[in-house]
Amino acid sequence: MGLEPKKRERLALRLLALAGTALAFKLASDVSSLFSQPEGASFLFPPAGVSLAAGAAFGIWGVAGVLLGVIASPWGIATTLPGLLLSCLANGASAALPAWFLREPRGGTGRRLRRVFFAGCLLNNLASAVIGTAGLASLGLLRPQLRDVASTFFFWWISDLAAAVVLGLPFLLAFRPHLLLALPDRERLWGWLAAGRGPAECAVLVLVGLVPPVILQQVGWAFPHWLSVLLVAPIALAALRGGAGPALLVSSLASGAYLTFLLAVRPETLRDFREFLAPAYSTLGFFAAFALIGGWLAGRNLRLLDRVHAQRRHLERDFERTVLALAAAIEAKDSTTEGHVQRVAHLAVLVGERLGYDRRRLRVLRYGAMLHDVGKIGVPEAVLNKPGELAPDEKELMEQHVEIGLRIIRDVEALREVEPIIRYHQERWDGARQGVRYPGYFGLSGEEIPMDARILAVVDAFDAITHDRPYRRGQSVEVAMEELRREAGRQFDPRIVELLLEVVREGGWLPGAVAAPVTFAPMRSAV
Repeated sequence: MGLEPKKRERLALRLLALAGTALAFKLASDVSSLFSQPEGASFLFPPAGVSLAAGAAFGIWGVAGVLLGVIASPWGIATTLPGLLLSCLANGASAALPAWFLREPRGGTGRRLRRVFFAGCLLNNLASAVIGTAGLASLGLLRPQLRDVASTFFFWWISDLAAAVVLGLPFLLAFRPHLLLALPDRERLWGWLAAGRGPAECAVLVLVGLVPPVILQQVGWAFPHWLSVLLVAPIALAALRGGAGPALLVSSLASGAYLTFLLAVRPETLRDFREFLAPAYSTLGFFAAFALIGGWLAGRNLRLLDRVHAQRRHLERDFERTVLALAAAIEAKDSTTEGHVQRVAHLAVLVGERLGYDRRRLRVLRYGAMLHDVGKIGVPEAVLNKPGELAPDEKELMEQHVEIGLRIIRDVEALREVEPIIRYHQERWDGARQGVRYPGYFGLSGEEIPMDARILAVVDAFDAITHDRPYRRGQSVEVAMEELRREAGRQFDPRIVELLLEVVREGGWLPGAVAAPVTFAPMRSAV
């Protein structure tokens, strides 16, 4: 009886993980064999990175893949049976500890990074170094002198730790990112990678950071390791843009480029390999610490900023609801103006977009349009809803709605920028205060009138003409635009009239609806 499809699929994936780990370990081990030391070990050991990633990602199957990789690539001490067993034990330990301790992610990103670093980089490779050094000494391949034993132990441990940080953590990010990063940081990493610009910028900065060392090497100077500080810049940029995940990836890239450069310019390195690697591993350790700590701190700051932005959006929504409530209070006094505020605000924003307004200025314009008649709360309903022409004293009462509105919002700091819109939305382009049907209140004219108030004047008039009022029926869009054309250069800014004409002609200017495009005659110059 065959296995169930799901079980067959799981078995296939595990076998694939086993084979992939074994192949990756063998290839990395073949590279290490090029730097084998007399005692049979290598202090440039990329397989340690494979051990971390495979053990943490695939569990027991990853550990088995590491052991197969050791057997498939015998060199150094692994050319004899005792040495092969010793190599299997040391490398198996570096994979088994992560497989055991990192089975399930816990906590936030900071806690996950600490667990992976201690269990997958520090302690497991410490165990490998202890086993390996003790084994070399027991096999007679290492002189039983404290200096030699300590030196071998130190370089075994540090080289494995460097490989785990430079190669293992990026591999683990690829296969099991949840072991390193909590969900918000994983989403940030995916967004950073998907954008493409961030990785490209960091790669360019890594190449630029290598230019000074290359120049110094070409002129015959000894390589100053302190110049590697230039490679911190792309790591910092990645951390600021995406948190710990991008920082670890760019740190790995910078470390690989740095080591490649050192090996390329030092052909005699095999002779003094330990002395050469000591400052190099110190530099890699600095890169890794900066990526881990700086990336975590930057990610935490980014999460705090996300919460701040979310709270700000929440406050903005609540604030807009408050503004809408005020607008509803206005319309409650005059049923014939229902929807007027929303229509005017929507159309004003469309005109503002034509003028190139940014989001902040559009928001101010929208609030101003929604609150421009808030002062009508203080005007008697008998005046607001009078079907005929207003008497002089009633006109005076109506004109007071501007000052009333300003008093209502006076103490609201967030509406400070709205005040000029409310104050001057009744002004005329020609500044006339006498002898016209709709005189200005303050006598401002032309460019003296704030742009937002000019927009509101045109849009408000358009909506008033096209909708019912107590004293008349609403007119067609064509009639409204003809009226605005006649008053362009007199009551209204000609440029705003022209922009409104474009918006209405293209359609879709009613809030919540897609209106059909409207055709008008060309705009005429004002007399």
